[in-house]
Amino acid sequence: MIYIYDIQQRKNIFVNRSIAEALGYDPAQDGQGEEFIQSVMYSDDWQSYLSYLSQVARLRDDETSTFECRMRHSSGD
Repeated sequence: MIYIYDIQQRKNIFVNRSIAEALGYDPAQDGQGEEFIQSVMYSDDWQSYLSYLSQVARLRDDETSTFECRMRHSSGD
């Protein structure tokens, strides 16, 4: 999954469109909302993700970062 989030504006910039399909969700629910990300992210990883966003906010403009987490398929896997 590629997910680009604007920390300052607190909005999604880009989520690859196939994420809902890959996770077995309705493609109309294309991952554009933070609610979707939270709903498919393994719950034990959510707090780590929020901490990660704080770290990302301190990056310089020329820096990038990655975050790995577990995602839940619509089947529950």
